[in-house]
Amino acid sequence: MNIETQFERFMREKEYLLDRSAKTLTYLRTGAKHFLPIIAPAKNEGELRGLAQDAFHHVLELGVSGRSKNTYLGPLRTFLNWLVEQEVIARVIKIKKVKVEKKLRVTLTPEQFERLLSYKAKRRCHRRMQAAVALMLDTGLRSSEWRNLKRQDVDFERLHLKVYGKGAIERLVPFSPECKKFLMRWLILDVPDHFQYVFCTRDDKPISDRNALHDIVLLAARCCIWKINLHMLRHTFATSWIRNGGNVEILRRILGHTDIRTTMIYMSNSVEDIKAVQSRFSPVALGGKRTA
Repeated sequence: MNIETQFERFMREKEYLLDRSAKTLTYLRTGAKHFLPIIAPAKNEGELRGLAQDAFHHVLELGVSGRSKNTYLGPLRTFLNWLVEQEVIARVIKIKKVKVEKKLRVTLTPEQFERLLSYKAKRRCHRRMQAAVALMLDTGLRSSEWRNLKRQDVDFERLHLKVYGKGAIERLVPFSPECKKFLMRWLILDVPDHFQYVFCTRDDKPISDRNALHDIVLLAARCCIWKINLHMLRHTFATSWIRNGGNVEILRRILGHTDIRTTMIYMSNSVEDIKAVQSRFSPVALGGKRTA
């Protein structure tokens, strides 16, 4: 058993056979920096079991957040499961997840996203981001999905997009006639007909994640919104869907989740939902009236 050789096989499979994204490959190699030197000396399954637990405890002792620890442990768990699939080891080696504090998902209020969509954008970067905001709020696309969207993947007649999500899995996502207006305005005013990317730079390259975040912060600031990120728009779409009685299974398919348990997270109350309930039952909010 040569663990380092097996890990390189594992990475080649992820990159060439499964066509994992560069972001996923970086995630796996970043995690490997923390566990591979520890488990590499293992000569058999018994030694690997012991060293895997040593790697787990090593990560626990790192001075980082619980979420970061889980980010490092995820690739170890994935690699060990792969070893079982390849019959390199006989039984699964369980690696626990670190318990982290669950945070309520913060979303935009209807008044906030109305401000974003009604803003009179004059600069090219603002028009691009406003169209992207409309699309994210309308479809819940991930940042990587809309940034890499191509013209050929947008069907304006049937009102759906062909999206390539995590693991390059293809899915069709519907969008509304109202969203179509934002996309068409952006494409007609700012994107030459021969460009292939929808949300492109001036030389027809997809906008980077960093620049997209920069642009959404600037656009939001012009609308007096001081706390925002790209994923917040995905959360806003999903939370609004559930709040308005949308079907969870359909939402799972639109968001591109493989496990419905991930989608069920949006069933939990958002900050705004809790505020609404609190205002109905708080004796202070009710003007000091006694409640039964």
